[in-house]
Amino acid sequence: MTTRVTIVVATRNRRKEPERSLAHHECPAILVDNGSADGTPAFVRQRFPSVEVVELGENRGAPARNVGVRRASTPYVAFADGPCHERSTHERPRNRPASTRASPLSR
Repeated sequence: MTTRVTIVVATRNRRKEPERSLAHHECPAILVDNGSADGTPAFVRQRFPSVEVVELGENRGAPARNVGVRRASTPYVAFADGPCHERSTHERPRNRPASTRASPLSR
């Protein structure tokens, strides 16, 4: 099976977040570092050798994601900067039937 998605993580001085997030991804991943001073790039290279690390050397903010998108070789890209591995506040619990959810249109 061919991988069709690349995970792009833009980060700055958040060494612990990529560690938690990248451990959950089996597809290709690119970490774009916005000039971290906490050793994030070196840590990710050591802990996750299959992750491509791009060091920008300065904080470019959200546009750093575009750098990762340009480097991806898959047809789809997913962004995983932030605590995306945690349950969203909009996700329904597994034991709650979908029929009891309020529709955004019914409010």
